[in-house]
Amino acid sequence: MRIVIQHLTGGDAGRRDVLPLGTVTIGRGDDCTVRLDLHRDLEVSSRHAELYLDPERGLCIRDLGSTNGTFVDGRKIDDSPIAAGAKIELGQGGVELRLKLRKSLVELITGRNPAVSPKSPPPTVGAE
Repeated sequence: MRIVIQHLTGGDAGRRDVLPLGTVTIGRGDDCTVRLDLHRDLEVSSRHAELYLDPERGLCIRDLGSTNGTFVDGRKIDDSPIAAGAKIELGQGGVELRLKLRKSLVELITGRNPAVSPKSPPPTVGAE
């Protein structure tokens, strides 16, 4: 599974990032996975938000103490599960991103997610 981030507004409007499913940092800093325009996206902090996988809640987004807040579908969040198709806003009235999930080629061919190990078969009762 891959995360697709579509840049709807901001200095990189029209850009699309395709990243492996996992922890993704978003901001204007050099160390961010998704780096926004340092000079035009001024409402975005250097390390603004983070997408990550939670074993119980699935894909989540966390605000990293940004100055202007992180919003998902218009609702301010600190740490929240996020669904595919959700709109992320970095600062109220700031840069808007759309989140999508895309299956990898291996998943399309096999129907299985290569990032998830197959479960062992249950032990047979009474087998020797």
